[in-house]
Amino acid sequence: MPTFRETYGTADAKTVRTRTFTVEPGTEEILIRGDFQPRSEADAGRSRRLVADCMRQYLADDPELDTLTPKEAARYEESFQKLVGQVGNQFNYTLVDPHGSQRARGNKRFLETVQLSEAKNSLGCQPGPIFAGVWELHIEAQAVVTENTEVTVEVDLNQRVTAGVAATDSRVQEEADYAEFSLQPREHWSGPGWYKGDLHSHTHHSDGSHSIAEVMASLYDRGYDFMVLSDHNTLVGYHDDLVKHMPVIPGVEVTTFYGHAVVINCCSVVEWHDLSPDATLVDLASELRSQGAFLSIAHPFCVGDPLCSGCRWEYENFNWQAADFVEVWAGGWYERRFENRKTLALWERLLEQGYRVTAVGSTDTHVLGTDSGDFGKTYVYAQSFSIEGILDGLRRGQVYVSSGPEFHFQAVSASGEAVDIGSVAISDPGELWEFRGAVSCLPRRARLELVCGGAVVESRWITDETASFAWQRRVEHNEWYYLRLYDGRGRLLAFTNPVYMNCVK
Repeated sequence: MPTFRETYGTADAKTVRTRTFTVEPGTEEILIRGDFQPRSEADAGRSRRLVADCMRQYLADDPELDTLTPKEAARYEESFQKLVGQVGNQFNYTLVDPHGSQRARGNKRFLETVQLSEAKNSLGCQPGPIFAGVWELHIEAQAVVTENTEVTVEVDLNQRVTAGVAATDSRVQEEADYAEFSLQPREHWSGPGWYKGDLHSHTHHSDGSHSIAEVMASLYDRGYDFMVLSDHNTLVGYHDDLVKHMPVIPGVEVTTFYGHAVVINCCSVVEWHDLSPDATLVDLASELRSQGAFLSIAHPFCVGDPLCSGCRWEYENFNWQAADFVEVWAGGWYERRFENRKTLALWERLLEQGYRVTAVGSTDTHVLGTDSGDFGKTYVYAQSFSIEGILDGLRRGQVYVSSGPEFHFQAVSASGEAVDIGSVAISDPGELWEFRGAVSCLPRRARLELVCGGAVVESRWITDETASFAWQRRVEHNEWYYLRLYDGRGRLLAFTNPVYMNCVK
């Protein structure tokens, strides 16, 4: 039984150690389990300091904090401390067979027994033969907050398949439940139109708590038409049969030490162990695009190390030409407003610098619960209700994000030329354009803003459930215009991607 014992200190965070073992012919099963001690920082004072530093980075430069009294700020910090608890160490592993295929990841079952065989496989494991030869075990130290941390990974190589492995029984139950699963098609699921999707979600094949059927059913009940399954560094939970129920686009959240990115329409797991903090990711993006995939930067201002290792985007040399999308609206707007507001501002800066990065929203679902009503659905205009149609709409940037209100938005020239969201209009200097459309399904009084170059150039309050609007502007330079909608409490309800104005002299 191969057993790997490793010692880590805080300087070893964000490192990968590769160990190998040999599987002999006739081996029918691999069982793998991990452990590490200590699990968390026992010094309460040091733990509090680590949490406070992380919290201050997360909340930095947010105007809401300037309105708090010292007593209110202290109360906020204490609630943050209680939510986090003791700061813990975080380890994971990836198991690779002699043919270079990823066969298992630890994820949330690092401390459990995980089973890999041709006949029986645990959650997060890729079925297939147990090949004879040299296998690789990559031990990933994601966060190390204690010195002299002892990590153990045990591997059993067996001649017969073990019964009663809990993570395997859960997968068997998942398959049985899926056999009884169905969704009733909606009447509008047919031709051209706006379709609502979630571009980032997780199941229990990585660190989620639910099966793919449970996630699909939850999104369906909340009005979503399609979804991207994006488990962390694995495609195990996806299978082609899912499209019988709703368009489920294969994806993976590439979960690196320096940031997370969702690869949409992904056909293989992305190798990330060699990515350094100064990577531009241009080559990776080029390879993905050649395969018909998209790179979406996930929650760039999320809580970072050591609370959520790698969750914050820290690729300082990242070339934004490599990004197709950026998650401006992650999770519920109010709960994650501190990071979402920063991402909205980042997106506007990118547009002003000439990058045409499409803004999207996501649930980042891990645990299904009560819908707060302020999750940003990604609305995509598709010529057909199909994965191909949705991907084409995403590629064109014909996208807006909304918690419920629906948009119609165009730029219209004096000659009647109409240009839609995500498209480019060719304009003469000084030409008069009308930015017009309608807002519907408005749940409450809201302020509609027309934004150009990051500044609000027109605005009005809307009190009716449905309202039309029209603003005239002379276009003098290359500019971009988009709409956003806030309620009376300053919470974002919806926003569009831009109409781009190319001013030809």
